[in-house]
Amino acid sequence: MSIKRKSRIMNYRPLFFTALCLSLGIVIGRYTGYSIFFIIIAALLGIAAFCLRKKRVVVLVCVAFAFCGMFLSSMVFDADYIEPQEEMRVQGRVTSAYISDYGDTIVILDNASIGGESSGRIKLYLEDHRDGLEPGDIIETVADIEVPSGVKNPGGYNEKLQYLSQGIYYKAYADELKLTGYKGGVMILSSKVREYIGGVMDDIFEDDVQGVAKAMLLGEKYDLDEEVYSSFKDTGMAHVLAVSGLHAGILIGFFYMILKWLKAGRKTKLGVTLGFVVLYACVTGLTPSILRASIMAAALLVGNYFGRQSDSLNYLSAAFIVSLLINPLSLYSTSFMLSFGAVFAIITLGWQINYWLKRHTPEWMGNANGLVSMSAGATAGTLPFLALKFNRISTFGIITNIFIIPLASVAIVLIFITTAAGLIFNALGVWMAYASGFVVRILMNIIEWVASLPAVAVDVASPPWYMIFAIFLILFITSKYVLVKTWVKTVASAAVAAAAVCAVLLSVPAGMYIVFLDVGQGDAAFIRTQQGGEYFVDGGREKSASEVADFTVRNGYTPDAAFVSHSDSDHFSGIKELHDRGMLKKAYCSYQELGYVKQELPNAQVVPLAAGDIVWLDEYTKATVLYPYKDTQSDEKNDASLVLLVEYKDTRVLLTGDISGMTETLILSQIDEVDVYKAAHHGSKFSSFEIPLSSLKPDYSIISVGYNTFGHPHPFALANLEEYSGEVYTTIDDYAVEFYIRDDIKVKTYGDIDG
Repeated sequence: MSIKRKSRIMNYRPLFFTALCLSLGIVIGRYTGYSIFFIIIAALLGIAAFCLRKKRVVVLVCVAFAFCGMFLSSMVFDADYIEPQEEMRVQGRVTSAYISDYGDTIVILDNASIGGESSGRIKLYLEDHRDGLEPGDIIETVADIEVPSGVKNPGGYNEKLQYLSQGIYYKAYADELKLTGYKGGVMILSSKVREYIGGVMDDIFEDDVQGVAKAMLLGEKYDLDEEVYSSFKDTGMAHVLAVSGLHAGILIGFFYMILKWLKAGRKTKLGVTLGFVVLYACVTGLTPSILRASIMAAALLVGNYFGRQSDSLNYLSAAFIVSLLINPLSLYSTSFMLSFGAVFAIITLGWQINYWLKRHTPEWMGNANGLVSMSAGATAGTLPFLALKFNRISTFGIITNIFIIPLASVAIVLIFITTAAGLIFNALGVWMAYASGFVVRILMNIIEWVASLPAVAVDVASPPWYMIFAIFLILFITSKYVLVKTWVKTVASAAVAAAAVCAVLLSVPAGMYIVFLDVGQGDAAFIRTQQGGEYFVDGGREKSASEVADFTVRNGYTPDAAFVSHSDSDHFSGIKELHDRGMLKKAYCSYQELGYVKQELPNAQVVPLAAGDIVWLDEYTKATVLYPYKDTQSDEKNDASLVLLVEYKDTRVLLTGDISGMTETLILSQIDEVDVYKAAHHGSKFSSFEIPLSSLKPDYSIISVGYNTFGHPHPFALANLEEYSGEVYTTIDDYAVEFYIRDDIKVKTYGDIDG
């Protein structure tokens, strides 16, 4: 009598679903607010699951971990901050200190306090180079305190989230400090060991390979040449310089092979190798990638010792859970995403490619097949996160990995042997460094040659979270872990892809979109019309020029043209940056600025405008020039700024450059009411006069302003704007201000986004 087995979608893997629920809880906890009930519910569900002891209780366990994630995440995001002020007393223990690219000393403090109150970790900036600071030193200083800011512009860098993922709550700026004591510990010891090993490597390796060698073995990038690092990033080989599972796996495998060659017993091999795993993880700083690799390696070693069948997905899930329980916000860190994304894609897509290659290629190609499949998997798993975090991906990544990974493996082993020899006897390390240095130079030369090829790396827009989720969901659906027929996998994957594409299309705002960017003390606005026309009006100051270009790239914009109100650097620098990076081919300016703009944008079409001219941005949107006239003369560039009235259906947006209040009174007093008004000259006391504002009566006014010594925005201008405007926003407080204009106007400010 035959027994019909019940079909399953996948094998029993509770760790995988627990990992998913934990991460979901961490994401939800970011927005729910802190509640002690989260952990109480998690504990009750865990107790219930323990008492039932059946497979079905995995649901209870998963939900318990979701609530646990919510508790851990919300506790961090809802932490009570000390009110930041200038010249506050700061104390703490040094965990690391290094010199930044700008020459100042950056010190990470733990066990820190501000004004006597416990504050968690602090990132302290010292203006001058400070020698002699060592991990464990207790320091005291008087510093200006800041809380890291969240996202300031659409799709921009979230400084607060990045700092929190490292356990850092405050930034501090000081001129000097004093040492008050010393306090050790395990992590301090590991930092000292890492520092000592780095010093030995400085002695034995030559200068041209020293930075790369230290990065490959210890993950230290402070000594890396910027051009060399850029070459590694552009070719998709940056992972070679970040201590990760690749490095740990190579060294653990080498260490295990040596023990096997020495004919050590099974228990000895297990114990010594596990000890090496722990030691290497601590010395390299317990980064997310090393933590993941160490947990997976330990699980694999223990599993093999007890004769358990290896399961990469379970090992990866266990590493994922432990990593997030140690630091829940590492979920948002770049290294965490790249590390787990790469391994997940290797065990899903990479395994499938390797399986197909084995069936269709000769047996002698086994090693080559493994390299191709691993390279393809790692590339597929990291590309979405490279696009998200850096907006730049390598076009040759898969091919380059095939050749670089074997060479890097040899280099890592040789660097390890050379450094170990140098720790024992310096002269021996110097002698052995010739061989390892030779391999490192070959590696560097190949990467620098690939980096010199045309189009080796391309700029890409940041993919939305649901697109990244869809990519990894498809990788999982099509993997060996899902036990359904191929046609079902194909249909499911197509459905997921279609849903993601529809979500992208639906996310494009209907109507007209305008954003006034936070560019510090400067002006920059971006307009996207109903029919997809894209225009800048000014581009901010020199310090924010790269942010304007990055905003363009990460949002996938291709500007049709830019309007230059005038050529002062706080308005024009970003426009020049766009042109220099090949993203801007056309600009409009006044006749007064024509010669200078042509000179600074030599390859662009520059069109002069004067009062009365109209530029149609699309069929529904026009920009009318109100000022200056063709023959306007002014001793001040500000007072000859291009003034635009942008009209979309019944909505009117007025952009005024830096004109004075007297000029506003002359040209704007007879203008009908407007909906959105960009206040002139950053809200100075010489602008935003009462007479023109009483005529304009804007529903919304925006002052584009940053930290300055001019007193902007001036109380006089603010008082007038608040008197005659419905709402007043400043980019110094509200960051970017977005307007979504269709049948009505919806406003979003980035100052409301916390972390």
